[in-house]
Amino acid sequence: LGVMGAALRPLALPGGEERLAVYLGDVKVDPEVRGGPTLFRLAMAAMAWVGDRTDTAYAVVMDGTDTIPTRYTGRLGIPPFSELGKIMVLRLPTSELEVSSDPTYLTSGEQGMACFSRLSADGYTCLGGDPVQRSETDPVWLVDPDGRACGRLEDTLRAKRLFADDGSEMRSAHLSCFAYADLSSGADLLRHALRLSADRGFPDLFVSVPFGDAPAWREAFRKLEVVLAPATVFGTGLEPASLWNVNVTEI
Repeated sequence: LGVMGAALRPLALPGGEERLAVYLGDVKVDPEVRGGPTLFRLAMAAMAWVGDRTDTAYAVVMDGTDTIPTRYTGRLGIPPFSELGKIMVLRLPTSELEVSSDPTYLTSGEQGMACFSRLSADGYTCLGGDPVQRSETDPVWLVDPDGRACGRLEDTLRAKRLFADDGSEMRSAHLSCFAYADLSSGADLLRHALRLSADRGFPDLFVSVPFGDAPAWREAFRKLEVVLAPATVFGTGLEPASLWNVNVTEI
């Protein structure tokens, strides 16, 4: 009647402290039993699985979702979830971009992760995960030559596939671990990620950015047909923050 995914993973807090947290996702309930006890039973099963390993949890919910965590938490022994922050997911077409590939942006995983850790230190950062397990194409790191932006280009085709209402598959690239010191550097890196995505045969690229930067990103790519989809981070055991670094591959 329903399903819920739960994963224990390290979460970096603003300032650098790490905490073990439960990442909840893929909550689906059969429409015929919505409003019944299914969500409660799923939540209790997740709590039993977690046990005493942590009292911190979070979930990312796309805006417009009918049932959000605040509606079914905070009662019957389930810890209350509250809104912790927001992000914006961008989907950009790759075919309309006039930029050539620049190999100086390509770097090693160690250098890429070091840059990401430095640029994302002011917010919550979802750590861990192995992109090789979810990506059919080889994951590659891109870092701005001055170290002011970074991202890891991959896809989700080994683990998650998206289909449109007409049954056609939406094959897209994803830029995870995207962080930037300024929007100009981030935009330059994103353009190179779009070019590389096109070279790999992907018509679109997904990336998440801070919610407050969304208008600036729309303006930076005003010549492209950019689709914006807001999402909200809910959680318990954490303080609200304006910056959440969430990989689009994991939403």
